[in-house]
Amino acid sequence: MKRLLLSLLLALTIPISAKGNELDISGMPKLKQEDGWYVLGERSKRVRMIVYVSNDIRRLMVRGMYGRYITYPMIMRLYLPPKAATSTQVYSSGDINLDCIEIGSSINCSGYGPTIDVIPGDPGRPAKTIERRGDILIDCLDNIYLSTVQKVHSKKWEPIKPSSHISDVAKKLCGRIAELK
Repeated sequence: MKRLLLSLLLALTIPISAKGNELDISGMPKLKQEDGWYVLGERSKRVRMIVYVSNDIRRLMVRGMYGRYITYPMIMRLYLPPKAATSTQVYSSGDINLDCIEIGSSINCSGYGPTIDVIPGDPGRPAKTIERRGDILIDCLDNIYLSTVQKVHSKKWEPIKPSSHISDVAKKLCGRIAELK
């Protein structure tokens, strides 16, 4: 029974393809290139994370004008494997000392025992995939960007790094903002 339960649990935690639907490294359905998404980065050895970027790049109206900002959606997915629970551990150290005195027909005892240390256990966690969605905003005039991806976004505008995908997008489209939707 334990073997069956273990193999069932293992089968549920390992992502597999089902009915021709391809799953990405995070165990969720792949976003297809024909739907306007492409894979920006995929890590598989230590961290099971995949980043999708949309090719739906748009110009952004700010203060009633177009021409400075462009934006596009981005999705990050991170697979967290299950974490085993640990039990609580109790340790005792020291001696037990008991002193008893007989007074008439009664006995009076006092003493002390060892010190007890308790190390609480960890409840563990089931496997899960975290998905964060957001937008990348590019300021073509100042060559800076802002990420609005949920719980990962930067709070300030950052300079665009020359070797990043944001740099590629800015180089290709900042001069053609008027052509974008």
